[in-house]
Amino acid sequence: MFYHSEVLPGYIKYFNDLGYKCDVLLSNHNLSIDPFYRSRHLNYKAFGFFYFSSLANIFSCHKQITKYKKIFVATTIIADDDAVVQDFVSAIGKNGELYKDKICIMVHSLFSIKEFNLQKYVDNNQLFVLSNFKTNNYPTLSPHYYGKVKKDKSKAEMVRFLSVGRIEPGVKNYELLFQAARELLNNGFTSFKVIFIGWSGNVKVDADLASHVEIRGKVDFKNLHEEIENCDFMLSLLDPKHERHFMYSYDLSSGSNLLSMAFNKPYIINSLFAETSGFDTTNAVVYEDDDLFGAMKKAVTMNQTEYNQIKIGLEDLQQKIADLSAENLKKVLN
Repeated sequence: MFYHSEVLPGYIKYFNDLGYKCDVLLSNHNLSIDPFYRSRHLNYKAFGFFYFSSLANIFSCHKQITKYKKIFVATTIIADDDAVVQDFVSAIGKNGELYKDKICIMVHSLFSIKEFNLQKYVDNNQLFVLSNFKTNNYPTLSPHYYGKVKKDKSKAEMVRFLSVGRIEPGVKNYELLFQAARELLNNGFTSFKVIFIGWSGNVKVDADLASHVEIRGKVDFKNLHEEIENCDFMLSLLDPKHERHFMYSYDLSSGSNLLSMAFNKPYIINSLFAETSGFDTTNAVVYEDDDLFGAMKKAVTMNQTEYNQIKIGLEDLQQKIADLSAENLKKVLN
């Protein structure tokens, strides 16, 4: 399947805003979970497929494919419904060479460029990255549109923190969060709730935190987006001391970054990852080292004026990246 189908409305909107309509090809699974439920108004048609073989056959229909000005590949790595993983260019076989001038590729990891031999797409200005880390000059195309969302929520008395993504050590330092939650309680700060959304494996919440920390597990897009709208702050939970996490400072892109900007939810993030992602103290709650407790305490005690200032800064960052993304896409399409 095409991973991360939730970002497709964001890409479609960029194309629509530049005057293009889109035919969208995605796996039947991703079509069934309906990433477009808030964006029916966009100019697109969606089509599903089952296996790699059918994908190659689709791209063999040359008369049909040649009508498209560009073929935008939203993710380099795909997997079919039997969980067989392959890169897109290999999946479409010899047609990859036939349509090489039409194909534009989005990479979520810079390592994919070397791993899948994509340098020719870099050289021809046909490759985009989700995040433009300070260590590279690849053009950014960052989707921040998930349909019509509510952005005007005031900070609540009972502050809601939200973490989105797999709850496992290689993705989130959830133990640091548990420690920070305990410190808040031990210091008399009880007006908060932490919600985890995402695959959780065997992670359990201890009894002393049960009334303040909740693991929801995997949910559909509708429930995910409603939870984001209802929260006050989003949590990154990336730890620079963890080797896998550290890769998010120079190679991997975090989907939580995109959600924070798209829904205008102030982000609580370690300074290393903030610096390489465009976040700072004007648009996020940034902390040093392991001081997540200090950041969450600041969030809980923040007044409405301070909260609104961060939201304004975050809106400015989102617009800056969106304008840059649109300009980068326009250059490729012209």
